[in-house]
This record gives sequence, structure tokens and C-alpha cells, in this order.
Amino acid sequence: LNQLYDREQEPALVQQTLRTAVYLDSLVSRARLYQKDYVSRGVLAADLGIFYAEAVEACYHLYQISGDRRSLEQAYYFSGKNKALQISERLSVQSVDSLAVAAPQLVEQDRRLKSEIDFIANKLRYRSYFSPEQVQAWDQQLLELQRRRENVLAELAEKSPEYFELVHRNSIATIADVQERLLEPGEVLLEYVLTPSA
Repeated sequence: LNQLYDREQEPALVQQTLRTAVYLDSLVSRARLYQKDYVSRGVLAADLGIFYAEAVEACYHLYQISGDRRSLEQAYYFSGKNKALQISERLSVQSVDSLAVAAPQLVEQDRRLKSEIDFIANKLRYRSYFSPEQVQAWDQQLLELQRRRENVLAELAEKSPEYFELVHRNSIATIADVQERLLEPGEVLLEYVLTPSA
């Protein structure tokens, strides 16, 4: 839409681009909540750089058209979210690799089970193409793999709690969370870092 705006100079295109960007940004946040393994989150973060750059450009176009400073605030938000995602994923990968030494066999077992679960779940997305017997067999296989993974995760949580917390309980704080829990009236948060004691 930004490229179309560049050609046609139609303000409605910028507004539509921003509505789309806000919607996609909310989907990104949801996807990160459900993408629990660090590899999937890393791939997601890597693919988002272009999206957030386009969102910032749309905000800038809207500011040029309207002069509304809220457009600049929105651009700052998109830029900050992109930066935070990229840094978070790089740190996660480094931390995961360093923490994985605490229980390497369990970590490998967890990754293998996750891969097998994803493989069977992907097949089940196309269940209408297969016989009911095959679908039932996959359903049972999926349940067994999930049960085994739950056991591995419980053992990981016990033997390597730092690894478990980092890989399986990762989420992004919302703006409302930060405002309600950390900020006093009149305060602004520019940047934050989580440490093991946080």
C-alpha cells in the first residue's frame, strides 16, 4: 500500500496501510504468545523487519499529510517494537543455548517431540483428504506425543528452571501492563531490560 500511495498520492491509502499495520501488529503479539519454541519466534521476528519499516513509513506519510503528531508516536511504537523483537530473539537464542547445557538430553528430546507434534498437527490440518482411520491414528499419535512432551517439560521445569522459563514462558508485556504495574502518573518508560532477578 505504501508503494501504491507513492504512485497515486491518495491519503486514504495511507490510512488503510496504518489500519492494516495496527491489525497485523496485534496478530504478531498473539503469534508470539502461541509460538513457544524459540526457533519459531526467531523466524517470526526475522520476517517482521520489513513489515515494521513499512509501518513506520506509513506513519511518516500520514504525518506529512495531516501534521498530527500521533502519527510520529505510532511510528516510534512500531520502530521500538521491531527493535525489541529483534533484540529479544537474539538474546533468547544466546540464552537458550547457554542454558541448554543444564539438561541437554531433555532439551533435545523436547525439540524432537515439538517437531514431531508440528508434523502430525500439519497433517491433521488436511484431515478431509484422508480416511477416518488414518485421521484417528494421527489423533492418537498426536495425543501420545503431547503427553510425552508434557512429561519432558515437567522434568525440564524441575531440572533446568531457567531454561524452561526462558523458552516456554516467554511473552511480551502490553502497554497497559507496563502503565498499570510500573509507571506513576506523569512518568514515561523509554526502554527496559529484564534480568534474572526481575
